[in-house]
Amino acid sequence: AISNLSAFQCNIHLPAGFSIALKEDSTYDVELNRNRVSSTHTISASKKDDGSYLLVCYSNNNEVIKDGSGELFYINIETDRLALAGTHTIQASNILFSTPAGKEIAVADNTLGSIEMYMPADVETDNILNSEDLRRVVTALSQDDYNWERLEKAYKTLVLGEGKVFADP
Repeated sequence: AISNLSAFQCNIHLPAGFSIALKEDSTYDVELNRNRVSSTHTISASKKDDGSYLLVCYSNNNEVIKDGSGELFYINIETDRLALAGTHTIQASNILFSTPAGKEIAVADNTLGSIEMYMPADVETDNILNSEDLRRVVTALSQDDYNWERLEKAYKTLVLGEGKVFADP
């Protein structure tokens, strides 16, 4: 259990094809669990040269993190076309906590959790989205009365990511 700690930092390592989402203000979308920290705690993230993300959390008033269990922070993760279906782990390294007096406490590298990635339109289950997948999805859906323009836009938005143009590799 965490006791008498006021700050922490760690490097987050995401699998290939995954990244921390950006908010509208172009900062990374990480949030603190307000049940565990005070209103004076803040968290920020930055991308490092090795592709990992440095998360830093501290309190302007040096208040302690509340004792107990549960998540300290949440990360909004997004994927790109290179993300493969399957189970992927999220790793944390260089984990340091700090007391209000400034004493650092190192924690061993850790697995934070896993991500289940599904490619529902990958009909051929080859981890590649191509015109054959699109043809099969459209054929299956065409048995009902669909708006084709809306269907294509929905496919591009849900499977390929909004604004990306569908093309064979």
